[in-house]
Amino acid sequence: PSLEALYSALQEISNELADPKIVHHTRESLIRSAIYILEETCRSRDGMGFDIQKLLIPTESSTLAPAPSVLFNDMGELAPTPQPGLFFAHSFLSPALAQTIGLRKISEEEFARDEDDMDSFHIGEDLTARIQGVLMEYAIDHSSNEWIANADDAKARSFTFLIDEAKFHGKHVIGGLAEFQPEPALVIHNDGVFEEKDFQGLGNIGRGGKTGDTDSIGRFGLGALSFYHFTEFWPRRSPHELSRTVGTAFYKQLISSTEPILLTVEDKPIAPVDAIVHLYHTSPAAVRKVLTVLKVSNYVSSPHFDTSFLDDWGTLRRDSPTEVATILRENAAALQRMWHPIPTPSSKFSSEDVLSILEYLVGDKQPLAGVPLLLRDDGKLAVFQPQDHPSVFASHRGDIADLFGRSAVLSLAVSEVDAQKLAQLGVNVKMLDAEGMRELLRNHNDPITPARQRPTNDRQREWHHQLLTFLARPAAPVKLDDLANLPLLPTVGRDIAISLEYANEDSVWWRSIIEDQSLTTVILQLGIVSVDNLPGELLKMETIDLPRILKLLARFEHELQRLHERVNQADWAKFVRYVKQFIQPNILANHFSSTDFRMLINLPLFEGRQGSNNLPFVSSSQVLMMPSGVSMQDVARYLPNDVIFAMPSMELTAILRRGSDHHRMLSFDNLLGRLQIPAQLPEGTDAEFATLLRLITTYRVEAYHGRLVPDLNRVIRRADQMFDHRVELFSTAYEDRPELFVHHGFRNLIDNLLSLGIQREVTSQRLLECIQAIDNNVRGGLEVGRRATWVWNYVNDAPQPIRGFSFNQIRGLRFIPRHNQRHPSDSNLDHYARELPPIVSLDELCGPERASLVWTQRASFATTPTTLLKAVYAEVGEPTPPDVVQHLVVLATQIGPARAQSPLLFSEVRRVYDWLLSNKDDVSALLQPLSGQPLWLNVNSDQDTWTWRSAEQLVFDLEYDSGQHFDAKNFLTRYRPLLISVGAKEFHYAELRSTTPSSAN
Repeated sequence: PSLEALYSALQEISNELADPKIVHHTRESLIRSAIYILEETCRSRDGMGFDIQKLLIPTESSTLAPAPSVLFNDMGELAPTPQPGLFFAHSFLSPALAQTIGLRKISEEEFARDEDDMDSFHIGEDLTARIQGVLMEYAIDHSSNEWIANADDAKARSFTFLIDEAKFHGKHVIGGLAEFQPEPALVIHNDGVFEEKDFQGLGNIGRGGKTGDTDSIGRFGLGALSFYHFTEFWPRRSPHELSRTVGTAFYKQLISSTEPILLTVEDKPIAPVDAIVHLYHTSPAAVRKVLTVLKVSNYVSSPHFDTSFLDDWGTLRRDSPTEVATILRENAAALQRMWHPIPTPSSKFSSEDVLSILEYLVGDKQPLAGVPLLLRDDGKLAVFQPQDHPSVFASHRGDIADLFGRSAVLSLAVSEVDAQKLAQLGVNVKMLDAEGMRELLRNHNDPITPARQRPTNDRQREWHHQLLTFLARPAAPVKLDDLANLPLLPTVGRDIAISLEYANEDSVWWRSIIEDQSLTTVILQLGIVSVDNLPGELLKMETIDLPRILKLLARFEHELQRLHERVNQADWAKFVRYVKQFIQPNILANHFSSTDFRMLINLPLFEGRQGSNNLPFVSSSQVLMMPSGVSMQDVARYLPNDVIFAMPSMELTAILRRGSDHHRMLSFDNLLGRLQIPAQLPEGTDAEFATLLRLITTYRVEAYHGRLVPDLNRVIRRADQMFDHRVELFSTAYEDRPELFVHHGFRNLIDNLLSLGIQREVTSQRLLECIQAIDNNVRGGLEVGRRATWVWNYVNDAPQPIRGFSFNQIRGLRFIPRHNQRHPSDSNLDHYARELPPIVSLDELCGPERASLVWTQRASFATTPTTLLKAVYAEVGEPTPPDVVQHLVVLATQIGPARAQSPLLFSEVRRVYDWLLSNKDDVSALLQPLSGQPLWLNVNSDQDTWTWRSAEQLVFDLEYDSGQHFDAKNFLTRYRPLLISVGAKEFHYAELRSTTPSSAN
């Protein structure tokens, strides 16, 4: 990021920290973020460098302040309170980062130079003004009193004055102050020990360093200031060669001395050649502090000479990185015992001291193995170990600490920059990577090692979720893929975690954050392992669609149709409702493979009915779909037991169309053809069957040729074989046929049933059948008078249908009531008539005007044929030649001999002869075989004695009878042509034809 972006980020954090409502945890996190940004600023600076004026630094009050107003506390608890407008840097800020940024140290802001920084002493303007004031108040002649008092306060045993009157005019002078050092000098010496408090007294001129010492003579530092009556020079390092030569000679003599001129930390004298000396200008104060508290027996923490004078101290052992590292390794246990992670008044050293020493060693590339400076976040001071020991992690410390404990990470007091450096030094400090995460998991309280799955409890599940949340972060150095064989993924409803390798198998389901609960529940009950919701990028963003669900269920392919039996029925019902939302024609057409579809059609998603059994869940491959609008309940009783039916639905329709199973999508006719209609309607089922008939007649408007309608005997028959009882012709003609009419209990549906084929229209054929029905009854000996009368009257009115069949089709059918009296006028003659039933055919009847011609052969109509009927059938009532011939036989052979000279009979005979004559051509063939029977009344008048002759006996013009030849009388003369045609003869006299013309005339 650019510097401007980093400046802006610091300003945003500053704004957030200004909110007093921020909780401590959040405030601490923001402070760490600010420090990370500062470290990035130091790493990212370009050639122009960053602008310290724009940097905002975390302060000890957990706010951000401009860098120029922030001091780094390098004095610990000894540090004075900052001046108004200045702030101490936050304790999280490392010394290295403070130095890189350029923060001022509190020690540098104090005037007095303490033992940790002897060469930093300088005279400022304020000191000069103070000295001037003291010299004006105290006369020069009292100066010796002050010097003696100082010696006494220092517990000196001797006091010496030395006056050096010599003048020095060399090329070089010590200190470089030529106008002072060449002149004579006054040297004042006492053998007292100059202690730290005395030096501090010099730095607090006018206030003194003996305020709390009631035995001291001097209390205000005036003894020291009195020297300025005589000189303005303070000894310090000089660039001049002579000064350096003198100083160098002095110090070389010092470091090679075998005299015990130094004091150890245990206040024991020690020779420089045996000592390890603290060099203020090369080793940090923290080294001096730590080695002091360790009481290293040969360590000189305060050498009381200018340790900055030489750059090379030769053989002098000093607290160099090598010496320090060795000492720390040897005193590791002691140092760890002295360590207090939370600073207290009794604390020997602080984390800042540890970090300062660590930086000192690392800067010299010292091996850290065995050094007890490993600051862990749990507050423990551990020993650095080789890389093959349990690791302490230098990155992502907050997350690792939360997950694996603070002992697993470096203290947050160690900056990110320093932490990264430590991770590169070949010790057990590492940056987090995949192998490091595996180590953490392996050494966890609940060790996690490679496995397909491991048992977990609620606490562990929560921990797994926290771990996965960390792994899901975009910047996480370890990805879940790096840990694929470790059981880290929580599962739904199971006390196990599984590995990513296992989770990626087809048999495992990945739960979605938007997953319907019904799907989750069924998956669990089916024993399918389901990965629970995962955080962030770990969430497998797979679309929840039907093919994916079906792929999951592939393991149950051979038992799909019974899959619901393994699941709570209510839960499966919810699952079915959820799945059905995916079953749409466009989805099935474009997103389903043949394998997916095979799975789908075998999945029990629909409610079915098999016979009398309701099946809550069946697959589409098992069912036939009912026609739309047809209630299953309406047809339930009549469904076949070997077929499963399902109600129509959008989803089932889509599946059947996708599979081209159109034959499973029943039309109403298909359904009707499959219904198991009983041969006879059981008692008590009328209501159900009526519902079925209503349904059928609602959906079917065409004739149906199957058995469907109960007749009067409750037998189920074809509708087209039955008749509308409201048509009187049918109800009359078929009165004895209960199988032809709808049962009384269903006659309220008769109008609906007409569409199925119930006969209502009186057609020619139907009328003919009605006539035939009466005829059959008559011939069967049934009493049909009333019915025949009605039918005859119907026919007699000459309805239109009679024109559809010929007279010959009905002439022989007995359906017409006859008159009881056979003879037109004399019932006494009825016994001569041919016996006929009360109901006869047209061939057995004659009209009133023809009765005399055939009354022995035919009966008279009880109801005379109408003119309209005769207009249609002219033959109605007309005798046929055979009937008239037979009637003649009866008259001549039976009635005539018994009723001779009867005028009535004579009249009937004449009328018969007249009709025969009129129909000579039709009757001749019938009469010729009868030429030998006496059928002809051979008289001159009705008064003559009646003589009946056969045609063979009659001879016309004979004039006299001769043997068996009888002269035909006058009565028969009229019928001469008829008789001649049937066997009578004519008598002619023979005349010889002349052979001459005269003879011919």
